[in-house]
Amino acid sequence: MWLAWGAFALATLGGSGVIAGILWILFAQGVWGRVNGPPPDLSPAAARAWAQRRRTTDVTPYTMSWADVRTALREGRWRDVWPIILVALGGALVLIFLPLGVLLGTQQRLAGAAGLVLAVLILWRLRRTV
Repeated sequence: MWLAWGAFALATLGGSGVIAGILWILFAQGVWGRVNGPPPDLSPAAARAWAQRRRTTDVTPYTMSWADVRTALREGRWRDVWPIILVALGGALVLIFLPLGVLLGTQQRLAGAAGLVLAVLILWRLRRTV
């Protein structure tokens, strides 16, 4: 039973990570127009001026592909991808530990086992796709 509570706690932690990452992305996109915020070498006053300039001028939207994420991770530019990492790892925690908690802590053994199989299948396909 304690293993089930631990699994549910990890699933809750993962869900919180997903919510925090999505809110971070939405907030950063709304304020700065990009996920990683203003350029890191700016002072707070210069960052505010930079954001105001971006709002008044017509600029192309900032996009980030999976190749950009992989490159940022390889180069150690964690600041650029923290919210994306939160969403990805949080989603993986929910996919794995929620069905594990159901399997270990409830009478729905078949549903928990099916959820674990689906979680492994989804994560394997995502790994191959991304």
